[in-house]
This record gives sequence, C-alpha cells and structure tokens, in this order.
Amino acid sequence: MTRVGKCNSLSSVFQFRTYPWDWRFLASLAIAMVFLSGQAAATEMVVRVDLSSARTHQVEELLKMHPDILARGDDWVDILGDESMIEELRDLNLKTEVRIADARAYEANLRARDYFDFYHDYQEIVDEITQVEQDYPHIVKIYDIGDSWEKTEGIADRDIWALKISDNVDEFEQEEPEVLILANIHAREIITPEIALYMIHYLVDNYGTDPRVTRLVDERQIWIIPNGNPDGLDYVHHQDIWWRKNRRDNGDGTFGVDLNRNYGYMWGYDDIGSSPNPSSEVYRGTGPFSEPESQAIRDLFEAHAFVIGLSYHSYGNWWLYPWGYIPEDTPDHPTFVAIADSCVAYNGYEPGNAASGTIYIVNGDTDDWFYGEQTTKYKTFGFTPEVGGPGDGFHPDTTRVVPLIMENLFPNLYVIDAVEEYSPRPIIAHEPLGDTEDLVGPYLVEAGITAPVWPLDESTLELHFRWDGGSFQTVSLMPTGEPDQYQASIPGPGISGTYEYYLSASDSIPRIGYAPPGAPDSLFEFRVWMDAIPPTIVHVPLGDQGVGDAPYGVLAEVTDNIGVDSVWMEYRVNFGSLEVVPLLPQGNDMYQGWIDPQGIIPGDTLQYRLFARDEAAAQNMATLPEEGFFVFTLIQGHSFDFEATNGGFVASQGGDWEWGSPSAGPGSAYSGQHVWGTNLDGNYADDSNSTLDTPSMSLLNATEPILTFWHWYRMEYGDGVYWDGGNV
Repeated sequence: MTRVGKCNSLSSVFQFRTYPWDWRFLASLAIAMVFLSGQAAATEMVVRVDLSSARTHQVEELLKMHPDILARGDDWVDILGDESMIEELRDLNLKTEVRIADARAYEANLRARDYFDFYHDYQEIVDEITQVEQDYPHIVKIYDIGDSWEKTEGIADRDIWALKISDNVDEFEQEEPEVLILANIHAREIITPEIALYMIHYLVDNYGTDPRVTRLVDERQIWIIPNGNPDGLDYVHHQDIWWRKNRRDNGDGTFGVDLNRNYGYMWGYDDIGSSPNPSSEVYRGTGPFSEPESQAIRDLFEAHAFVIGLSYHSYGNWWLYPWGYIPEDTPDHPTFVAIADSCVAYNGYEPGNAASGTIYIVNGDTDDWFYGEQTTKYKTFGFTPEVGGPGDGFHPDTTRVVPLIMENLFPNLYVIDAVEEYSPRPIIAHEPLGDTEDLVGPYLVEAGITAPVWPLDESTLELHFRWDGGSFQTVSLMPTGEPDQYQASIPGPGISGTYEYYLSASDSIPRIGYAPPGAPDSLFEFRVWMDAIPPTIVHVPLGDQGVGDAPYGVLAEVTDNIGVDSVWMEYRVNFGSLEVVPLLPQGNDMYQGWIDPQGIIPGDTLQYRLFARDEAAAQNMATLPEEGFFVFTLIQGHSFDFEATNGGFVASQGGDWEWGSPSAGPGSAYSGQHVWGTNLDGNYADDSNSTLDTPSMSLLNATEPILTFWHWYRMEYGDGVYWDGGNV
C-alpha cells in the first residue's frame, strides 16, 4: 500500500494517507464499535452517563471526580474509566450505559487494521512542514519554538514546530495582523493535526492563483502549529490511543499533565475545572506553565500580537470561547459571539461557553489565557473548535477524515481574514455632547485616547463635524496637558439646526480607531435650538399602603435632552390641601421623595402627581400623570413594594436572599424595578437554607391577619420529585 499524491475532491494537493477502498476494513471497524460492548468488562471501558434527571449536586460531584470525559451532549457525557469509576457513578445514583466494554480490545482492533496509517505521527508532521518550507521558501518559514518534556529529560528528541506563512516571511511586518492556528495539545485528538496540515497546503498551493488566498498571505502573518504535544502524539500512535496529556513523569507512578489546564490565567481556580491529583486526566501540573510545551506557546504569544487564536480539539461539534473557568461572559462577549457565529455559519457547530452551558467548567485552558492575560501580552480572542460529533469520537472512521477537514476550511479562512477587522487600534473614550440652546458656541469636544499595542500617532487625532447634513469639516484634537486627554471645538452656528460629528485616531501601523464605532456611518449628534421638549418621567405608581408604613417613598426616573433642573411632587389626603415635596437626585437619572402625611387612618385616600422642569430657557415642564392623580388607599396592615427601600427585611447570614433588580429568573420585578430574590443574577446555591424576615409589625387588635405576596419561582424537578421548596 502506498501513499497517494492528490485527492481530487479537494482544491489543494495536501497528501492524505489513503488506501484502496476496503469494505471489509470499514465493516470490521463498525463491528468493533458496536459489539465490543458485549464482551466481558476489562480494565477500561467507555461509558455513557445519563444526566437527563440528574440533580445539580450530582453533576458537581461527578465533575469533582475528574473523570476522563470524552464527549458530552445535552443530557449525557461519555467517560473513559475502569470498574471502580463505574461503581462511583452508581453510588451517585447516576444511570450508566456501557458503550465500549473493553477499550484495549478496541485499540487492538484499530491497530490490526493499520488505522493509524491514515494519520500523521510526530515525525511525519515534521517531515511534511520541512518539505513545505523547502518548496515555498518565499512565503514559508518554520521555527523551533520549544522542546517537549521528554526532550528536556534527554529521553527523546522532539520539538514544537511553528510554521509562519506570509509574503515577506523573514520579516516582522507590524502593519500585517497576526493569527494563530494551534492543534493537538491533547494527544489523542488526532484529527486536529490533519486540519492544520491541510490549511498549510491550501494556503501555499493556492498562493498566486486564488485571489483571496493571495491577499491573505500578502496582508497577514499566519502562524500554524500542527502539533502542540509531540510526546503525547507519539505515544498515541505507538502505545495508547486514549492518551490525553503530555508525558511528564510525575514521580509517583503517574504520567502526564493536561496541557489545557496548565495555562496561567486562573490556573487552579478550583478543583472542578482542573485537578491537583497527578493521576487525573485533567491534572493541572505543579504550577502555571510548569510544562515546556505550554511555555513554548506562552513565549510565542508574548513575542507577538496575535489578534485571534484557534486551538483545535475534538470532539463535540462546538465552537467554544471564554470564559471557561466560571459560567460568565467576558467584557468582549459581543465580539466573541460575532466571530463565533460567523465561523459556525460554515460548519454548523454550536457556539458557546460555560455561561451558555455549551461546555463544562475548565480552568487553566488556552482560551481563557489567550484572552484573559493582557499584561504580559496583547489581548487575543481565543476559540476552541471541537471537531466531530459523538459518532466520530477521537478516532474518526477513515471516511470521515476529509469531511472533518473540509468543514473547517472556511472557518479558518474567515478567521485569517477577520484579524484585520478585530486588530488592536486606538481606543477613543468620549461623552457625547447633548442638545444646547447656546447658538453662539463654541462647543468643546473632549476625549481620552489610548493605543493598546502600537504607539499613538498624535498628528492623526481629528474631530470631524458637519452642520445640517452638509459636508464634513475636520479639525485636529490637541493635548489638554492631562495624560491621554485631547480636545477640540465645534464653532457656534448662530442659528438653530443639528450638528453631527465623529472622532478618529491612528496608531503607527496605521490602524484607525473611531468614536462612535462604525463612524462615519454612525455619528454623534446634538441640536442647537430653543428647546421645546419637556422632560420624560417614568414612575411605577404606589399600590395600597399600610397605615404604619409611612412615610411612603416615591421613586422616578427623569431624563431630558438639555438637562433636568428640578423634580417635585404634590400630594393630598382625602381631597384636602396639596403638599409640595421635592424629589432629590439619587444618581443614574433616578429621583426620590417621600409622602409623609399626618393623622392618617385606615381607609384614607392619598393622591399624588409628579412634576419635572428642564434647564431650557422655556423651562419646559412635564407632569405625570398628565391629568388627575395617582391614587392609593391606606389599609390596616403593612405593604412593601421594595422600590425606594428594601422594606426593612432582613436576610439570613450567608444565605441567598438579595434585594435589587433581577437579571436572572423572571428578569424583571412584578412591578417597578426592585425585588427580594434568591440570587438576583443566577441560581441559588445547592442545599441552601435561606430565610428572609419581615420587620417587626404590631398585630395588636388584628383579627385574621393575611399575608399576600407576589412570588416567582422555578424549582428543580427530577425522578418525579420537586427537590426545592419554601415555607412562609
């Protein structure tokens, strides 16, 4: 059997390892995958754990075991383990199904069929990229960026090789953004080097003939690392197809560190996302970057300014991004979503992170470090494509090699293209000008401007403005004398109309930053005119109140295009004389005042209305409601709406009750903005016992007191049982 030169179904001449079509081989592979589950239990097996009815604490206990998770679905995970692991799962009352009863017999079957002849081992990868460099020396250069652990110990001679593709490949061209594609930091994920190698061939073979490829090679610095775990890949090819980690001798009879738990950002954050136990498949090492393989990647990043980094893994058909160490989104979440959505439009993968539930919690991984470490290197948008589905596993059928490679070709091309759009450029912080009645001007525009990577070119800082849709005029932004602060003025027009404007700044590349983003298609604007628009008042009317709860807080949001001058209210009891009370600013456009009537009794009626005046010359005024009053009745008892205050309620120490505006659960209050809830931003803690006590209330002379409240809840349900509850 010989290696075939071209695969005609592809537009590149990447040399796949192929054989004449042998249905007996494919059939026996299928038989091995399906029927080995019927063999006697061996040392290791592949088991599917059913999580469809699992409680949260069961899942957390499962993760604390640090099982070797091969894959996961919406309600299941596949695990490689021995009989003792299966017993632990059963002790957690988790349902299991054996998928491969003897993992070693499965491996022996693959090796007997020469399965690994379809995949590149370490030396073949080195030979391949060395040949590419020799064939395309004008656009390709390979670099030895570090050693494997076994090389540092004198056991083997394996290096980590990075290949750069660019037009002036021997030069660092700072005007060309950098992108990285990394593969195979988990040894057994053998499809990932094939994706990286094909990408190399696609770029070099099509350079000079395909306009898009030619433009990308000419205008980008493309780095590809086909194998980030040399010792591990060699071990998979020749010893153990299930091996995941590197090959460090931990000195206690165990081997290997999980390189995707060894990166410095939030390394060892908890013992769920990684393990301190050397025998664990997710062992994080003795410290951040303890391994020479992760050190090599770190050093490469710190010497460059990668805009986007892909770290290819298998399997799951996911396109993952940070955060991984906690179930939260990053400050740049919209950018991650935009890039991920564009990539998965080509291959149909599921995009997401730990917050979306797409992936389990991990810490010390590449994506979080690519993005999170912004002190020793530039911020990089890091992604992990998980290639292949449950039917592919770590050892895809040979007929699946080409489809798995090709479904990631166009995502790779998109990412290489997109690094210009997402490249670091000057950041402009500016508070937009508001409407004004000053026709004379000038109008001072101030901005803070910084450049995150390359030096700022102060000669390029400009303010662009136009009057009533006319042509733009441009003036330079000048330093104010304060660090990173600049200013310029827009002249007064002398008449009424509208100004539109934007700001721009370039670094030394040059790359241009704009405010607002998207300028000049998006613009700031302000009106110069005699304002006739009254303020806007937003208020949730008070419901019936308890006599003993006075004074009654009134909270309102008041905004105006010119500015708010004053806010007040009028109230009266039983249609009597009106009392005037100011509402004072509380920040964030909120104003608060208090209704404090005297001599009130149950059954009394209170009426109130709100007023706001702006700072315009016309002193425009708003009234809410526009006609009549808000009305509430005083009752024998107590009433709490939690808007102005927390009502004097007291939460138990260390419990989950919080007062404020919810972002999870119902997402909003029953009325107004504020509620008491158990964790306003997510789920309450497992096995918690939280109490919320009302303030002391006198029920003297009360008969048949009644407690009425609005309650939103979602309770955990499984196995026909509601596991959560509450008592009043």
